[in-house]
Amino acid sequence: MKSPSYLEFKDDKPLNTINKIRNILCSMEIMTVEKNWENSVNGFYSVSVYIEGTNIASNGKGKTSEFALASAYGELMERLQNMAYFRLSYDMSDEDYKHNDFYYAPDEKYFTIKEYINSEDKWFTIQRNLLDKKTDVTFLMKKWLEVSYENTPCEIVTIPYYDLNSKDVCNIPIKMISKMYMSNGMCAGNTPEEALVQGISEIFERAVNIDIIVNRIVPPTIPFEYLNKYKNIKEKIERIKSNGNLNLLVKDCSMDKNYPVVAVILINKDDQSYFVKFGAHPVFELALDRTLNELLQGQNIKNMMGMKKFSYKKNIKNKENNLMGILQNGSGYYPDNFFKENFSYKFKEPKKLSFNNNKEILDYLIAFVKKMGYSIMVRNESFLQFPTYHVIIPGFSEIEKFNDLHSIVSYGDYNMIKRYIRNLYKIDEDGVKQLLCMLNGFKLGKGTSVSSILNLSTEDSLPWYYSDLDLYKAVLYYKLKEYSNCKKAIEKFIDFALKIGLKNELIYFKCLRDYLGCKLEKMNNEDIENVLGNFYEKILIHNIFITFEKKERIFENLGELKCWNCSKCDIKKSCSYSNHSIIYRKLKDAQKNNNIDQNKIEEILI
Repeated sequence: MKSPSYLEFKDDKPLNTINKIRNILCSMEIMTVEKNWENSVNGFYSVSVYIEGTNIASNGKGKTSEFALASAYGELMERLQNMAYFRLSYDMSDEDYKHNDFYYAPDEKYFTIKEYINSEDKWFTIQRNLLDKKTDVTFLMKKWLEVSYENTPCEIVTIPYYDLNSKDVCNIPIKMISKMYMSNGMCAGNTPEEALVQGISEIFERAVNIDIIVNRIVPPTIPFEYLNKYKNIKEKIERIKSNGNLNLLVKDCSMDKNYPVVAVILINKDDQSYFVKFGAHPVFELALDRTLNELLQGQNIKNMMGMKKFSYKKNIKNKENNLMGILQNGSGYYPDNFFKENFSYKFKEPKKLSFNNNKEILDYLIAFVKKMGYSIMVRNESFLQFPTYHVIIPGFSEIEKFNDLHSIVSYGDYNMIKRYIRNLYKIDEDGVKQLLCMLNGFKLGKGTSVSSILNLSTEDSLPWYYSDLDLYKAVLYYKLKEYSNCKKAIEKFIDFALKIGLKNELIYFKCLRDYLGCKLEKMNNEDIENVLGNFYEKILIHNIFITFEKKERIFENLGELKCWNCSKCDIKKSCSYSNHSIIYRKLKDAQKNNNIDQNKIEEILI
C-alpha cells in the first residue's frame, strides 16, 4: 500500500464529512449557522458553526474552506456527543437533568462515598496512589460533592470507561471527569481510529504545555535549515511572516522523550507582543501544520487577538488563571525563560515515522502510552452515529489534580454564587452579606458580567448592574446601606472602564459616584443638587434621586431571573435557555435510544 501524504490522514473527504454531520443534525431538527469566516493568509481558513438560537458553537480550521468547515462540524459532534456544553458550561433545570430517568448517561451508576472508596475501581486506585499517604480520602471525596451544581440521587454518579490495558470497565465519577479533564481527550473523526488519534495527540499537546509552564522547561528552537526540508511548511511560515514585522519560532517540544509535540511562537516586533500555540501528531510535518492552522483559527493576521505584551520579569498575578487561559483559549503569559536559548535539552531531528493509515498511527500511540507506564481509558460516545470518544490517561491527561483542594473549594463557592444570584429576590440580609463575601473572595476577571457567570446569552434585557460585577456588588452594598463600599465599587468600575476606552458611557456612573459621596456627608437633596448641578445635567441628577432615594426601586428587577420557569421570566424572549433545553433533551433521547456497550470498544478497534 502506498504511504499517504501527511495531509491525507483523514478517512473521508471534507465535503462528505460536512454532509454526513448536517444530515444527522437535520434528522434531529437542529439548524446550524456558519459564521466568522477568516482567511487573512492564503492557505489558512477558519470558521465557527453555531446551533441556531443557542450559545452552542464550535470552531474549525484547515488549508481550504472545506477542511475548515469539516473541522468545525467535527468539533461540534465531539462536544455534543460528549455533552460538553452542558457538563462544562450550562446549568439546566432539575426536570432536564432527570429527563429519561438518568442524569448524565443511560449506563451511569450510583455510589455512596464509602461504596466507591471500597470499590477498588482502577481509575480511583490510580488517583489514590498518587496522593500523599496522609491524605484523608473520605474528607477529600466529601469536598468533591460541592462541585455538583445539580441535585443528584446519590453522592457519587459514575459513567463507565473501557481500560485498553486491563480490558476492564472503570467507573469514573462524572464530576471528576468534567473538572479534572474538561474537554481534554474529547475527539471525533470519520472513523474511530481517526478520532482516537486526535484525542490522544491532544492529550500529549496539553500535558507538555502544562509541564513546560509549571516546570519552566526551555524547549529548543528548531533550526530553519531543518524546517526548509518541508516545502509546504516553509511556504506557510513565510506567508505568515510577510504580514508585518513578524517573527515565528518553532519549538521542539518532544521533551527529549520523543513526545509528538511542537509549538510555535508568533512575535510582533512592532509592539513586542507574542502568541504561543502547541500541536501534536506522530508525523512531525502534520503536527506542525496543524499548529500553524491552530495559530490562525478565528484570527486575522492584521489584528491578532490574545497577543500578550512581552515584559521581562513580569509578575503574573494569578498563575492558575493564566495557565487555565492558555489551556482553554490559548491566551496567556509564558515564563521568561521560555524565550531563552539555554535549552533544557538539545534538538534532535524527529524520527521518520511511516504510516499507511490511522489504524497504524493509533496502534503506535497506544503502544507509546503503554510503554510510558500509563493506562488508556476510553469511552465511546457515538450515540448520534458519528465516531466520537473521550480518552483519559490517568496521571497524565489531567488538567486539574484529584487532590487540588483549593480548586475544589473555589468551584463549590462558584456554584453557591450562582445559586444566590438566581434566587436573590428570596435571600435575606445575611444571604446578601454571604454573597458579597464570596464575590470578593472569588477570583473573577475585571469586566466580568453577572450574565457570563450564569452563562446567559442576554444582557440587554437585564438591569444595568448585571453588566459588570463591580456594579452588581455596588447595588448589593447599597441594599445593606454600606454606602462607602458602594462608592468604592462604583469607582472600581469607572477605573476599569476608562482603561478599556469607555468614556462617554460613564457620565451616569460618575454622577452616581458623586451622589454617594454627598450622601456620605449626610447632605440633603437640595444641597446635593446644588453641588452636582455644577457638573451634571439636572435630569440626570433627578434620575439618580428617583432610583436611589427609595432603594426598593433598584431591586424591583432583582427577582426577574426566574431560571427554569420561563413562563414567569421577563427575559425569556432574549434568553437561550429554552432552546438549550430542547437540544439537551434531544441528545438525551438519542443517548437512551442508542445506549452503547463500553465493553465493545476493542471490537471496534480491531
